[in-house]
Amino acid sequence: MAGEIYSGGLGIDTLDGLAVTQAATFVGTTISGIEYLYGFSGGLTLTASQLHGINGGISTGTLRVATAGLIDLTDTVVSTDIINLSAGGNTLRLQGVYSIYGMFDGRVNGGAGADKVTVSASGYGYVPVGVTLNGYGGDDTLTSGDGADTLTGGTGNDALYGGSRADRLTGGTGQDSVFGGSGGDTIVISAASDLQAGEIYDGGDDFDTLSGGGVTTAASLVGVSLTNIEYLTGFSGGLTLTTGQLNGFLGQILTGNLTVADAGFIDLTDVVQVSANVITLSDAGNTLTLYGGSLADGAFDGTVQGRNGNDTVRVLAAYGAVGVSLNGNGGNDSLTGGFGSDAITGGTGRDTLDGGSGDDTLTGGGWQDSISGGDGNDRLVISTASDVVAGEIYNGGLDIDTLDGTSVTTAVNLSAVTLTQIENLTGFSAGLSLTAAQLGGFIGAISTGALRVSTGGSIHLTPATVVASSITLTGATIINLPDFRSVVHGSSSADMISVFSAADNTQLLLNGNGGNDTLSAGAGEDILSGGSGNDALSGGAGNDQLLGGTGDDVLTSGSGADWLEGGAGNDTLFGAAE
Repeated sequence: MAGEIYSGGLGIDTLDGLAVTQAATFVGTTISGIEYLYGFSGGLTLTASQLHGINGGISTGTLRVATAGLIDLTDTVVSTDIINLSAGGNTLRLQGVYSIYGMFDGRVNGGAGADKVTVSASGYGYVPVGVTLNGYGGDDTLTSGDGADTLTGGTGNDALYGGSRADRLTGGTGQDSVFGGSGGDTIVISAASDLQAGEIYDGGDDFDTLSGGGVTTAASLVGVSLTNIEYLTGFSGGLTLTTGQLNGFLGQILTGNLTVADAGFIDLTDVVQVSANVITLSDAGNTLTLYGGSLADGAFDGTVQGRNGNDTVRVLAAYGAVGVSLNGNGGNDSLTGGFGSDAITGGTGRDTLDGGSGDDTLTGGGWQDSISGGDGNDRLVISTASDVVAGEIYNGGLDIDTLDGTSVTTAVNLSAVTLTQIENLTGFSAGLSLTAAQLGGFIGAISTGALRVSTGGSIHLTPATVVASSITLTGATIINLPDFRSVVHGSSSADMISVFSAADNTQLLLNGNGGNDTLSAGAGEDILSGGSGNDALSGGAGNDQLLGGTGDDVLTSGSGADWLEGGAGNDTLFGAAE
């Protein structure tokens, strides 16, 4: 009761409340000369000075501090589970150790005031144990001991200091400073709103983690100081960082989408694993280097998105065969894939794309691009006719590559573009113009709309399969087609057109137009029209029609029931014996 006096006097004295099971209070009571405090299982309330005066041992229920002030229990063995500090703020010092006398491995809860709680552990025969320190309100300073401790700042501008083992530290709201100390610590961000410019997160020694496991909305670390933190986890709602912050991680980055806030170099080649689905670079441009591969291999298999800046992205080939997606968007970008089957898109700007190894899909986009497939069976994509700019380079690289215009709905002219090492041609349903040299470079399959050959020259497509609604020549051309079932229109010059079609009922039309043309068909029901000029027509097998047109023509029938009509001029007709 208030006014009572408990004085132990000399010697080692104990205040015994073992029989007390309800909450008790000594506020208003005088306590002196007491070294040990036991019992009071229902909880006990004391003033700061009363608790400060006990320097032997304390083993009670929950302790509640009623007044502000210093409480130094570093020489006291405390085995109480919970200590609740006052609203006015306390400075509490104690040991988080296990000894033959007991231990404090419980929880200290701060009040609304500015508390300073320090847990130390030292001495022969002592084994450190973990404690929990909660600052709650006020600008608190929490310092852990040698155990694996849990520190939470709460509201206010708090300072948290981890000890020598693997601590878990949460700053809470306010502008906090968190220091992990030695040991593999985890610094926890509970909500995006907990992050404030000017905060400090320092992992200290060993391998430390910044964890945003509970953060489900977009968060930003811009303006926050990050040092000595190797691992980044959580932040499923997305996270914005600076280049300097990203470069500091050396272990794993296991997060949601990442956004880079500023220009500069980003080297993630020392990062063991990157799980972000999307990395979005800054508007000012970045240079990013990382490893690509499956997450099982520990590398990156997501998407890198550029913005308006000039970006350079290199995916080094070290792990697996899982591809990445690189999208330059705006700016003059340089994008290089890795071992996997990558999807690389330049966007607007003068872009340089390199697929690397693997079966890649590369799309240049607008402006004058340079595209190289590298190793693997690559697909070089033209999305719209406006994507084609004079001076562009499309190089398929090694293996069997395809130039793909499937999505193009208007006519395209590739005559002023460099095409090399591309075996297959597909799409361009509205029509495609190429030079003779370009068309002759395709040695695989050709499947397009109408083809227009913009220059003369020699075209030998014998190994290829050609499907086109028509082929139109514009200059003196020698063209050999292996298996073609449509229309070839010659130029006004002297053309040599040879088609070796298999026998079927599909009709082939060869139209020489002007010039002294040589037209040769294979098996099938063919129509050969020389047009003007002194032409030589050979029907081959099948029931063919050979029409000389004007000029002195030579018409030669093959096997089958052919129709030969010389037309105007002095013509020579050769029929074949049945």
